Amino acid sequence: MSLQLLSVTRHIWRSTRFFNNVNRRLVSSSSSHRQEHSVATAIMSEKHLEAGQPLPALKDGSVRLFSMKYCPFAQRPRLVLKAKGIDYEEINCNLKNKPEFLLERHPDGKVPVFEHNGKVVIESNVICDLLDEVYPNPPLYPKDPFEKAKDKIVMETYSSKVIPAFYQAIRSGGQNEEAATKLLAGLTLFDAELKKRGTPFFGGQQPNMVDFNTWPFNERLAVSDPLMDLIKAKLPDLDAYFQRMVANPTVKAIINSKEIYLKFFEGYVTGNYQYDF
Repeated sequence: MSLQLLSVTRHIWRSTRFFNNVNRRLVSSSSSHRQEHSVATAIMSEKHLEAGQPLPALKDGSVRLFSMKYCPFAQRPRLVLKAKGIDYEEINCNLKNKPEFLLERHPDGKVPVFEHNGKVVIESNVICDLLDEVYPNPPLYPKDPFEKAKDKIVMETYSSKVIPAFYQAIRSGGQNEEAATKLLAGLTLFDAELKKRGTPFFGGQQPNMVDFNTWPFNERLAVSDPLMDLIKAKLPDLDAYFQRMVANPTVKAIINSKEIYLKFFEGYVTGNYQYDF
């Protein structure tokens, strides 16, 4: 198993077939998966701003998200904002040549950063929880505090079991067999929890915070045909879950094209980042 998965991960970031599965699923999305929600409007900076460039004046309202188009952590609050129908302004930042206004809001110059009426909040999970409290409809957590705690445990487990292995596999170019094995093991735990719930999504009939919190990484795993073939064979229920997520209107609105992701991942592996294509 580990050798098979190792072979798969060696091709994840090199394959020219990135996003073939995702694109096909976008075209064949069924209306039966549609989620009722308000339409959010995002005013986005056309390019990633860098050092020496000024922060644009706030054009629409008082809600701002400092982001980077291809960052999975920044994608988390973008999904929540979209799901809740919140209008916001998105300022994309060059993280290799960080603009001063980002460093003023985050000491490490990381994204995402959320700004609401002049108040600044950092860290993706904290931002998403804040959004669910400030904008309670639709709620993305269960009302029962114990069920909410259970959801948070799922997210913590995913963060500790899947995400580190995800990045180790990328940085090693698929040469880290231990990371590859851990990646599949983490996804197996995630799949088992969804099976236990017996619902299409972790939120029941519609995605909730668990689904949106973990999707940015699941999305990037699903772009490789070899990996998807392995998931279909070993974790067919997880594959079906990925298809349901891709068909969700909130997810569809945030997804990037295969060409853009391919260019960015190539830069990620080599250290020669490109932010604007």
